[in-house]
Amino acid sequence: MTTYLINWEVDDFSSHAKHVTRRSFEYERERQNQLMLDGWHIYRFPLDAIKEKPRRCQQLIQQVLGKLYGGGVTTELKLSLKQREILRFAIQIQRPFMPQEICDLLGIKGQHARKLLHELVQSKLLLPASGSSRIRTYRLDNMAVQRHHITL
Repeated sequence: MTTYLINWEVDDFSSHAKHVTRRSFEYERERQNQLMLDGWHIYRFPLDAIKEKPRRCQQLIQQVLGKLYGGGVTTELKLSLKQREILRFAIQIQRPFMPQEICDLLGIKGQHARKLLHELVQSKLLLPASGSSRIRTYRLDNMAVQRHHITL
C-alpha cells in the first residue's frame, strides 16, 4: 500500500491576525511550498470551522483518506463489486492468499468465495499460487494488472 505524507493544520484566526508580519506571512508560504515540494499533502482548517462545523471537517478528512487510500479498483473490465474488492485486497497485500481470507473480507461463504476467485482466474487477473486439482492459494497476476490498467 502506498504511504502518503499528510499534514493537517489548524489555524486560529485571532492569533494569526494579531501576530502576522510580512516576514511571518512569507515564512508560512515558503514552509508550505517546501512541504508540498517534498511530497506532503497539506490540508488547513480554521479553528472556528472545527469548533462550529466539526462534521464538515470530518467529511473532508474522510474524503481525503478515501481518495488516497480507499479509491477502489478502477479498470476497463466489467467486474462485480466483490471482484473489485478481491483485486484491491490482492494489490494491497502483495502475497498469496487463501479463499478463507476472502470469506472473512467479504463476509461470504467458501463456495461463493471460490466461485469469485475462479472467475478472476478465468479472467486472467489472478493466478493459482498453490494446488493443482484444488487451488489452495491465489496470487495477483501483476502483468494483467498492468495490461488492464488496474489501479487503486
